[in-house]
Amino acid sequence: MQQSPQSGRISTTSDSGSTSTPRSPLLRALPNIQTPGRSRRIVSRSIAWACLLGGAIWLALAVRTKAIGTGQVADGLYRIHDQVFLPIKGYTYTLFYPISLIGYGILLSIGAIWLLAYVSDRSWVRQPHLWIIRRLLPAPFLGRPVLISARLFARLGFPPAQLLIVAEYERDICLIQLASQPHNAGAARRLVRLTQLMIHLRLLDRRRVAALQACGDWQIALLMLQVSDAQRAVSRITRSNLVEPLLLRVLTGHNLGLPDTLNQNNDPLSFEGVVADILRQAAISGLDLRTLAASDEMSLPQQLQLVDQLIRSCEQRRQAFDQMRGQIERMLVLVSAERSAFNHIAPDASDDELMLLGTLAIRCAYTAGTAARASDIATGTIDACEALALVLAMVPTTALPDDSRQMIRRARLWLADLPEPIDYRLAAILAAKDAARATAPWQNYLIQDGALITRSDAELLHLAVDRLALAAGDGLSTDLRKQEE
Repeated sequence: MQQSPQSGRISTTSDSGSTSTPRSPLLRALPNIQTPGRSRRIVSRSIAWACLLGGAIWLALAVRTKAIGTGQVADGLYRIHDQVFLPIKGYTYTLFYPISLIGYGILLSIGAIWLLAYVSDRSWVRQPHLWIIRRLLPAPFLGRPVLISARLFARLGFPPAQLLIVAEYERDICLIQLASQPHNAGAARRLVRLTQLMIHLRLLDRRRVAALQACGDWQIALLMLQVSDAQRAVSRITRSNLVEPLLLRVLTGHNLGLPDTLNQNNDPLSFEGVVADILRQAAISGLDLRTLAASDEMSLPQQLQLVDQLIRSCEQRRQAFDQMRGQIERMLVLVSAERSAFNHIAPDASDDELMLLGTLAIRCAYTAGTAARASDIATGTIDACEALALVLAMVPTTALPDDSRQMIRRARLWLADLPEPIDYRLAAILAAKDAARATAPWQNYLIQDGALITRSDAELLHLAVDRLALAAGDGLSTDLRKQEE
């Protein structure tokens, strides 16, 4: 879930009271959005409003019955009652009685509903708002009006946090549909529209972390469309007028130049290294970088060089993970062990940016694996992340020096919750494609020669697919087998 810059941290709880059937069997119902400390706010608001209403009722009765006696303060209250309250009551209630009961009834009902919602810390319009947003987003002709209204509200100080949450939820449904149904053209079109909307909404925020989030949205949509062979949708998601603004935002926010970033061998665990891989990923995927690079169109050898550089960067990052894991294991035995691998984990990135950089970096390996038709690039990166995350979870940080504790914390932020289920899905699809290419010639033989390959050999090729699909969950292994057949 996303975080609104004005509302604080947002947590989610499942909507147990909803009886509607989820749109996807792989997901629960759209969760409610709550902020921490709700119980404390309910108690404080209830006490405050009880005191306020109780005091107002007591004061009204005291003035009416003249129980407050005489004096300067009492005379002032009596004058307010006679010269302010009675004229307003006479001209708005008594004069039009009993028709005035309708207007007063409506105002009292609205006030009571608002007060109840405020005290209970529960919005009465949030669920209808979510329902309306979910019906409007899939419509192709409403994307621009929704974006214009979001920009207007953002200028008034209301960021589109809830709109982003719903768009991300609908995007995840499209990703799951494409994972199980690669030729679902409707899901591919919806994925493109939702991704375009999410990118424009995120770029309303001028911070660099928002640009990185937009890069992540573009990246995951691009990868799923590529592995689903939706070339028409890929061409729409790699349009220059969509991708160039977010790439320029990242480059400008870090004072990077595009030619230098593309051609230099940057540290794979640095901010520059991850940004360079994203730019290579964009160029390999068909994005015309002439506007950004102020150079001529890339030739085929230059594109192949970018593929080689991306593969080399992913391999260096995996080796850095293995080296880091070895150093942490030695630190478990000897606290004073060498820890130089920690010193260059994007030292100039904030915590939020560090988590996004880790996600962007691991998913660059999928483009490398797709371009090279080698799924082991992606699966090797996943294995390295899993092994490093396991070791990081075993480190007793309380027994380490302050500098080592800080390094361990940044390594954990880099990995965060990686790999995510979508990462296993993408890796499983790539591995299934490799297995299909390897077994296709043997399956097409009229006489299957057991000396070349046996059925047990073919099943071994599917073990990696089944393992990754099992981690992705929800019977994806069966769907992939059907696709191969």
